[in-house]
Amino acid sequence: MSISSNMFYYLFKNKESLFKIVLADEIEQFKILTDRLVKRQTDSINSLCAYVTARTMGLQKSKNLLLVINDKSLSQRFLTQELLQDYKDFETLYLKNILQSGVQTGEFEIEDTKLEVSAITSALQQLGRSLNQFSIIDKSEKNLQQMLDTLLIGILKQQTTTLNS
Repeated sequence: MSISSNMFYYLFKNKESLFKIVLADEIEQFKILTDRLVKRQTDSINSLCAYVTARTMGLQKSKNLLLVINDKSLSQRFLTQELLQDYKDFETLYLKNILQSGVQTGEFEIEDTKLEVSAITSALQQLGRSLNQFSIIDKSEKNLQQMLDTLLIGILKQQTTTLNS
């Protein structure tokens, strides 16, 4: 598809407006991919792992989005509050639904879902920053698996066994 430069500048007033549209599209594609991967899972544990993996690896592949998220000045310049809030709401609701489903099915033992969602999103943000430093995907996947193991330890319902006398 080719368009004239006049048409291009009519559609996009400047580079910033174009970049904002690219970011919005990357976020939307990311949400679609995440949703597709999580919905394939049959239980809450695997759904949570799929979400964390999709989010982390998806952000690594979305270089524009990752660059803006990790740089505060770029974030303030290109990410509108509406776009940020939309993504935060998406992530919060998504994680809340996974965790509540896990509680209902007996997979997770969580007293305060809102607090747990906040803890997971904070951990994911930090993981995203640290994984951005790695160019070798194997090392990123190893760090991701360690984080998943740590997250699950805190919320998996512990199986209690009783001894028969």
